[in-house]
Amino acid sequence: CVVKAMVFRDQTSVPWEEVIAHPMLHIFAQVPPLQTCKDSECCGCEGWHRTESMPMDSPVMELWGKQWLRLDFSQVSPSDAELFTAHIRLPEQLQQLVQHFSGHGGVYLEPKSLDGRRPSQEFQVVWLPKADHAQLMVQRQTVPHVVGLARLGNKMGLRCCTVHAAEVFALVKPGHTFLPPGRRHTYLVGPFAFGTLQSSVAKVLLDNGWVAKPIQAVATKTHVQGLMFRVQSVQEPP
Repeated sequence: CVVKAMVFRDQTSVPWEEVIAHPMLHIFAQVPPLQTCKDSECCGCEGWHRTESMPMDSPVMELWGKQWLRLDFSQVSPSDAELFTAHIRLPEQLQQLVQHFSGHGGVYLEPKSLDGRRPSQEFQVVWLPKADHAQLMVQRQTVPHVVGLARLGNKMGLRCCTVHAAEVFALVKPGHTFLPPGRRHTYLVGPFAFGTLQSSVAKVLLDNGWVAKPIQAVATKTHVQGLMFRVQSVQEPP
């Protein structure tokens, strides 16, 4: 499996100069499964242990794409950077295990496709732009099926397996419409009566067999009596 490791400067627990000096060591320090345990009599710590099925001294099989970036992903010098990123290839058995440490010490781990170019289809993020890190850490511990925290720029959210995404979404964003993975298309729907709420639009569309997320009301021509709504969906309307 492949993960994109990211270190955010504003959440690190050590001076940024220490991260610049040894960025990968900082990541490994926050993610115990990436550390090699050399104790032959270890009774079962969180570190990596060489086994007959996995005869490797380190779980890191490949490392590439190191970058120092701003939050807008423009490249800068390490001293001016707000973010460090690197791609790491690991044994498949660690894919979900390392997610438990995503969000600790400013380190986030994003599951990627095997070539590292696209997000993994096995996981999905429920974004909560208005929540702070402390709130997300509480939800990380209390909401079933959440495997770790996710961050993109200043936006943060909860990561879970794709099969549990709808359930997690319903728990943390009640009253909102969950759209399954897929390419989103935009449609114009209406007219609805003046004063109609987005939640009412979502419900009437769902009652008619279409899962669509209302985005905003749209001004109409004078001859249209009511409101039009712009909605998004991954499926065509019935």
